Amino acid sequence: MPGPRLTGPNFGIGWGVGSRRSKIQRGAARWLSALLAAGPVAARDVADAATRAGFSHQSLLRAKARAGVLSQRIGRRFVWKLPPTLPG
Repeated sequence: MPGPRLTGPNFGIGWGVGSRRSKIQRGAARWLSALLAAGPVAARDVADAATRAGFSHQSLLRAKARAGVLSQRIGRRFVWKLPPTLPG
């Protein structure tokens, strides 16, 4: 049985709130937030850790957006860090 079409009326099916993909995205965002909780981490190290944890590169990028992770260049490298939290 062929899978869903990637265009037209079936595009995006499977991305609902309770879908498996949505759960993976939430899990990846929680994982990424936990990884960065102690402070900034080199982007390359984040990507390597995500691969070891079983997340695809695309899932990692979605998790980055979902968690509001910031990317900052320091010298010749990029680091990822959590956004600052407001006191209170």
